[in-house]
Amino acid sequence: MNRYPELAILNEGVKPAARRPTCVDRRRNGFTLVELLVVIAIIGVLVALLLPAIQAAREAARRTDCVNRMRQLGIAAQNYHDAQGQIVPHSVAPTNLSSQARLLPYMENRSLHDLVDQTSHWSAASNGPAGLTPVEIFRCPSQTSLEWTDLGHNVAWTNKSGDVQQDNLRCHYVGNLGARPGPADPGIEGSGGCPAPGGGRTGGTFDYPKSTYYQQACDLDGNPSGSSGGVATNGVIFPNSNIDFGNVTDGTTHTIMYGECSWVVGIQYPWITGAVTPGTTYSGAYGWVHNAKNIYHPINSKRFTADPYSADWAPIVNVTNVSLGSEHPGGTHVIMCDASAHFLREDIDLEGVYLPLASRESGEIINGDF
Repeated sequence: MNRYPELAILNEGVKPAARRPTCVDRRRNGFTLVELLVVIAIIGVLVALLLPAIQAAREAARRTDCVNRMRQLGIAAQNYHDAQGQIVPHSVAPTNLSSQARLLPYMENRSLHDLVDQTSHWSAASNGPAGLTPVEIFRCPSQTSLEWTDLGHNVAWTNKSGDVQQDNLRCHYVGNLGARPGPADPGIEGSGGCPAPGGGRTGGTFDYPKSTYYQQACDLDGNPSGSSGGVATNGVIFPNSNIDFGNVTDGTTHTIMYGECSWVVGIQYPWITGAVTPGTTYSGAYGWVHNAKNIYHPINSKRFTADPYSADWAPIVNVTNVSLGSEHPGGTHVIMCDASAHFLREDIDLEGVYLPLASRESGEIINGDF
């Protein structure tokens, strides 16, 4: 029984007050500024962690592509040897074409080979279309597409006298001239070797194995001159060569045929060039030799020009003594005479491994792996 009936009458018909929402029931429509900054920071950290892995994966792909291109060059050299009975020569007078130009028909690149006039000097007008055509298979994909190239002030190609330019006409896979320094090559009449220990060009003798590192002419790196720097002839790709794999007595698996020189070294000539000087004579093929290098300095150590990013001609070393090297971290690739590919580290033993790999018939025993 209701003890206060008058209150019941007063409350009759009055609706209960609406319940006020609590903090828990309020809906949130977005992030706070602090939360947004935290999310951005997390994304930035993830990108920073993933970017090196992405770059490493891309470089691994480029490196694989580079090796495949070099293997094709090595296989082409094998095919040339089978067809011609000798290792492909470099800069033979009077054409002075590079060995790379001679290998084109053996690389399933017949259309480009047909552009090369094999009977004329590389700088002739008839070789202009070929010389001005880039050959991607000769280029490492880790290097930029534009590099300083000298067309030899070749009016026949360019209709102008000044023709040092940035283009993609370079070759990154160069022939192995051989190891140096060494004495004069007894098979080349009038050749001059490097100064031997004991005094003078004729005084003193080289100790073994350098006594077998024959070469034509010599200019020491301490005083670069107008010469290309002397041309080693104890390798397998050198001017006027006439050797076959039977002459590689150190073994085709232990002798470098082509090496990668794709790092930033300064001005070089296009892929078609063997030697710069007119090749009307036998000795002319030993002039400024391009697209083949001596093995003399450690990998990635010696450039040609003082400022490799400009057209500055001030030399650091002569052009044939530029080090092999690459944009691949830690070393560079080489192709052996059996067409096998190897990656040589920058810290390879120069005297015990690197120079012996460059010489074809010194009888040296390789110390350690390579």
